[in-house]
Amino acid sequence: MRRPTTFRAFLLFLSISTLLFSSFIVSVAAAAEGGTVSSSDSGWVEQTPDPEGEDLISLSAVDADTAWAVGNNTTLKTADGGATWTTQVSQNAYNWSVCAVNADHAWAMGGIDDYAYDNVEKTANGGLNWVRLNTGLDAGAYIVDIAALDVNTIWAVGSGETIIRTDNGGWTWTLQNYITPIMDEWLMGISAADASTAWAVGSYGTILKTTDAGVTWSEQDAGYNLFSGVAAVDTQTAWIVGAGANIYKTTDGGATWVLQDSGAADSLSAISAVDASTAWAVGTWNMAGPSGEASVILKTTDGGDTWVQQDSTTEAPLYDICAVDVTTAWAVGKDGTILKTVDGGDALPDIVSVVPTSGGEGDAVTVSGCDFGETQDSSYVSFGDTRATAYTSWSDTEIVAEVPSGVEGEMEVTVTTSEGTSNPKSFTAYGPLSLTSITPDTAAQNTITVQITDLAGTGFQPGAQVRFEQGDTVLAAYDVSVVSGESITCKIGFFLTPTGAWDVVVTNPDGAEACLEDGFTVTSNCGQGSGTALLMLGLTLGLLSTAGSARLRRRRK
Repeated sequence: MRRPTTFRAFLLFLSISTLLFSSFIVSVAAAAEGGTVSSSDSGWVEQTPDPEGEDLISLSAVDADTAWAVGNNTTLKTADGGATWTTQVSQNAYNWSVCAVNADHAWAMGGIDDYAYDNVEKTANGGLNWVRLNTGLDAGAYIVDIAALDVNTIWAVGSGETIIRTDNGGWTWTLQNYITPIMDEWLMGISAADASTAWAVGSYGTILKTTDAGVTWSEQDAGYNLFSGVAAVDTQTAWIVGAGANIYKTTDGGATWVLQDSGAADSLSAISAVDASTAWAVGTWNMAGPSGEASVILKTTDGGDTWVQQDSTTEAPLYDICAVDVTTAWAVGKDGTILKTVDGGDALPDIVSVVPTSGGEGDAVTVSGCDFGETQDSSYVSFGDTRATAYTSWSDTEIVAEVPSGVEGEMEVTVTTSEGTSNPKSFTAYGPLSLTSITPDTAAQNTITVQITDLAGTGFQPGAQVRFEQGDTVLAAYDVSVVSGESITCKIGFFLTPTGAWDVVVTNPDGAEACLEDGFTVTSNCGQGSGTALLMLGLTLGLLSTAGSARLRRRRK
């Protein structure tokens, strides 16, 4: 969610709906019962770019070094990972949302005063200059959130279920869905999976989705709530968050939304998803105490089956979060708060990549990430349920382990330390290479094409090659398709080749070979061929005889 800087518009929106307000603010008793997590090894570091402490409402990170943060009379940018933040001159007094696609191009939505919040501004030079663009909206419209896919394609949403889109970088905007603006019907967040697919969420449990670039929007239902943030992973997978710390997820394009247990007590304002497994959400925890509130940071690495609360190191409510990968994320909030993590937000190990993503027993696999520990000690890498036993190297950010024996098929690689188990990464393990049978296993001599429907065995890897051998004669199969680790299909021809038994050989990309000796037989077609030849000769002689008789008859006439 991209919140208005001083919450003037947002609080006005809430004030006209006591029901929404009551769901947004949970009792102090419930919050106290839930408590907060305190950890001495928090992975979140607070950055303090603005000594004046203006609220920061929205954040957009391009990579681990480059990010923008905007809010009340504030537009900031960092190009060095947050070590320094530079104030930029904005055309708007208030910015509710910012979205960047690279280090040069970014867009911000906001207003110039208390009565005009439909302004969009753009930079194409890293923020050295911001240019105001005309959205074409009526006076009184509010733009709350913006989602940019590339330098040309941007959506924005706001009050009155307003949805606008541009395909030329913001120079002209098209109104896609518009109901006369009324303060109790807002779209608070939008997230695009691609140029055609996007979700928008807002008040009264509103969920809208388009699959045709916004020509039409269909309504979806996850139950009554105030939804404030949405994160689309792909055309089928998305998360939404809102009041009551509710988190919903869909994996079927929004046909169904499943409520997930966040473990938090109050409201969540924003969510950022890295992939279908890993996401962060932030919000506010209302508590008894001097400040009366605290920040909430939640993270999942298992698709939302479990959400773990992380120590934010600050009490300031958080309004937005942007994750770069499973280890790197920024969050912003009240009084100019900016937090950043480069180790996943806690002491748990985090995997960024596994290379290669497939292999067989004994193959070296490099696991990259953070919080693995400088030495292995009792920590280990698991391939599915099987622990690796051989390691080439181990450091805090990289492990080289060998694929253990006895594993086969698709599985997940994880790292387990004394702090817990990491997020999973997909891996395909191949068993020892072997050949057991071939179907069909015979063909007649001079057959042009034989379709091998099942070359059976184990340990077949994508890219495997097949050949047939008899003595010094070698035939390469073509149209080879590795259907699975246990089956290959291919084609082979035996035109003008010797009869008898042939060896069948499969070679994996890693050089491993398996041979099915005398697995295929080429039979002689002499008898059948001689009969066919005699038949063809007879037909030919008959036709010639008939043709000759016809010529004689014509001559006699």
